[in-house]
Amino acid sequence: MIELSKLHAYVDGELSDSECREVESRLAGCSTSRAEVTSIIGLKSTLKGHSEVDCSDVWASCKTRLDAIDRVAKSGNFITRYSWGFVTAVALIMVIGGGYARHAQASSVDSSSLAGVFAGSRSQSPEKVSRDAQLDKLLRYADRNLNALKPVSVTNMSINGLPSRRYDFEDGKGRMSLLELPRITSFDGMAPNADGKYFYGQIEPGTMAVGWRVQGAALILVGSRDYAELEKIARSSFMLPE
Repeated sequence: MIELSKLHAYVDGELSDSECREVESRLAGCSTSRAEVTSIIGLKSTLKGHSEVDCSDVWASCKTRLDAIDRVAKSGNFITRYSWGFVTAVALIMVIGGGYARHAQASSVDSSSLAGVFAGSRSQSPEKVSRDAQLDKLLRYADRNLNALKPVSVTNMSINGLPSRRYDFEDGKGRMSLLELPRITSFDGMAPNADGKYFYGQIEPGTMAVGWRVQGAALILVGSRDYAELEKIARSSFMLPE
């Protein structure tokens, strides 16, 4: 396991080029560290998307009460020292609690759990995909990419208790699927690529997945291709990461 402080520095871009290469080399052989990097990126992304907690009213109330205590206390120095320590503790609890609440609201998906999703969807009756605004939104350049990727069908399903959608496409090498997952903010057990925007995981033997976050959702491209080819298709044909 790579030191947690070094993983945070790696995600924040604080390491030198040589240190980055060392970490990436060690990540390749350590699934636990890769999972930790995924968790760090997911948490930072979640916290980044929320405004800071406004504590001004609570702080003003605490200060007024503590000032009153200080005025009547026999030992001003003693009370002041520990009362302001109490305020510091309250502030820390509020900040930590707020961060935990935001993190708890985030949803995650594990690539290994999606095998059942694909198996279950085969028993459903997929609808034929028609050209609509949602399909055009998922495809970066709809007219151009619809020539390279032929839509086959769409299947509605539930993942992590949320309504989700699976699009099936075909190209010259065969079929692949795109999962659209609302409110998913992290990918458990999936390793990030060099820029931390795309995540790799295996669904079944010979079936790979590349996931990435977009505004309010996550997309996962699945197919019997290697990761490099799936990422190339994701970058050229579908919505880019947020």
